[in-house]
Amino acid sequence: MTPAKSKYKPEYHKRRQYKLDKFRTWVRLSPDELKTVAEAFSKKLNQARGPVKVLIPLQGWSGADCPGNPTYDPEEDQVFTRALRETLNPGIEILEVDANMEDAKFTNAITEASMEIF
Repeated sequence: MTPAKSKYKPEYHKRRQYKLDKFRTWVRLSPDELKTVAEAFSKKLNQARGPVKVLIPLQGWSGADCPGNPTYDPEEDQVFTRALRETLNPGIEILEVDANMEDAKFTNAITEASMEIF
């Protein structure tokens, strides 16, 4: 989230946050927002005409979203994953990877999944 904090919705000030730098703050999404994002992803992915795999990083979605940081919450992240499973077409495979999105292990999993598709 990049706007000045004075422009945040009032409820954002109460959420868990991670200050990235002087200008940017990562604000944790609510479970309802995670579900909405998953449904939006599904809507797009379900339109695919070719093979699709979705990889989920179980140890966080960025360097700011990792164990030890205030925005890291794997239980809430499961709201996203469950909503994705419920709304994706059955032919779309979801692979959960026990790594952070920025870890080499996750990159390797993406490479392997891509090689299987292509």
